[in-house]
Amino acid sequence: MKIISYNISRYCQEKLDSTLFHEADIYILPELACPEMVSLPNGYKMEWMGDYDFKGLGIVWKAGLKAEVPKWFQPDHADILRASFQRGKNLSISAWKRALWLGSNRWHSS
Repeated sequence: MKIISYNISRYCQEKLDSTLFHEADIYILPELACPEMVSLPNGYKMEWMGDYDFKGLGIVWKAGLKAEVPKWFQPDHADILRASFQRGKNLSISAWKRALWLGSNRWHSS
């Protein structure tokens, strides 16, 4: 399974098209625009969350993968997007759109 993570910074359709050209199975795309502003080619699906239409966090995958957003996920979980994929073995992906506090003045940004 091929996974690409790329900060699409200042989304435009051309950037997304050139990223999808690499034909990965799963893409984790910080700063991707909302689904209404994105045109995915046939055969791809997308899950997205964000505070602004023009940038958020997107996970895009090939439709042939069995994908599921866990039942416990709620849209108001504004900092984490999790999805599980299956093709042979299970793969869970969690992605954060903000720095996460780890204590003692340390921040972790993914």
